[in-house]
This record gives sequence, structure tokens and C-alpha cells, in this order.
Amino acid sequence: MQIGWADSLYKGDPDRGQGVGDHPHSWAIDGYRCKKWNGSSDEYGERWRAADVVGCLLDLDSMKMQFYLNGEDLGVAYTDFHESGGLYPAIS
Repeated sequence: MQIGWADSLYKGDPDRGQGVGDHPHSWAIDGYRCKKWNGSSDEYGERWRAADVVGCLLDLDSMKMQFYLNGEDLGVAYTDFHESGGLYPAIS
């Protein structure tokens, strides 16, 4: 599972296993693989477990995205991102 944000130019392709974060117009984290994704991946976060709660913060004033796991701050995942046509929550 990948959870995060996408903009109006995001194009996922479920037939090829491409979800949120796999496209340059989406930003996501994957709690199973402990990675953040925006076309490519980097190490990020901690492994999720059943019944965990994931929080997503989008700060458009300071242009940062960060995530929380059970209320614990995982740190800033993305800064100075460029979006097109607004952002909306996304999960795949």
C-alpha cells in the first residue's frame, strides 16, 4: 500500500502495478517497504502493522509533506515540490 498525494496530472496504471508515488505527479510513502516514492524511491519511515494509524501532513505555506505513524512524526518526506492543478489525497 502507498499513501500520499497526487496532482491533476497524475496518471496511475493499475495494470502495470503503478499507483500513487510511482508517477512524477504523485508523492507517497510505503510502510511495508519503508520507502518514499515520487517516480523513484528513497528510504523513509518505519514498517506499518495491522491497526496502525498513518497521518499525512501537507503544508502549502512552507511546501512540505510529512507523515506520522501512530502519532509519531516520521519527518519531512518532501519539500519544494511542484504540483499542477492542486493536490488531493491518494492511496493505492
